[in-house]
Amino acid sequence: RKLLVGECKWRNNLNETETLSTLQDRCRLLPGYNAYERYLFTKMPCSEATQKKAQADSTLHLVSADQMFEEGETGSCAGIRERR
Repeated sequence: RKLLVGECKWRNNLNETETLSTLQDRCRLLPGYNAYERYLFTKMPCSEATQKKAQADSTLHLVSADQMFEEGETGSCAGIRERR
């Protein structure tokens, strides 16, 4: 069973390290899952360091407001791309 855990932050300034740690902790709140996907939705794009963390971790997905509402895309959260 796979669990999707998400966090939404609509702030100009964000402690990304703390937020990612909280998101990781929340994965443990619901036992019985052997896999999880973590999504961080943010107002502003994440820092380069956080983007590198996401590139190295296939279970971590970063989605900024700009990505959610890219021009020419259709549907809810059209900016999210499957990374496999």
